[in-house]
Amino acid sequence: MELLTLLSDGKFHSGVDLAQHFNVSRTTIAKKIKDWQACGLDIDVVQGKGYRLQQPIQWLQQSQIWQHIPVDIQQKISLFELKQEVASTNDVVAEQLQT
Repeated sequence: MELLTLLSDGKFHSGVDLAQHFNVSRTTIAKKIKDWQACGLDIDVVQGKGYRLQQPIQWLQQSQIWQHIPVDIQQKISLFELKQEVASTNDVVAEQLQT
């Protein structure tokens, strides 16, 4: 997700710079870009310039979501967390139930 965030700024980012930033190979970056393109993300790939998203992604913001939850419902919510990514939602719920 952090890679997508970087690519969302409208600037080109070279594969070399991205690979160094994430401590992976350029091949790993290129493969991830191809995977996202196959999923429908419009990513510009320009030799000598690098990669960028054609349109920025509007990421979900916890505060914005919270504002749209009616107050009477907010009062019933004891925990509200927005995570960028989880391996398993079941594991997250199980962990919360144990605390």
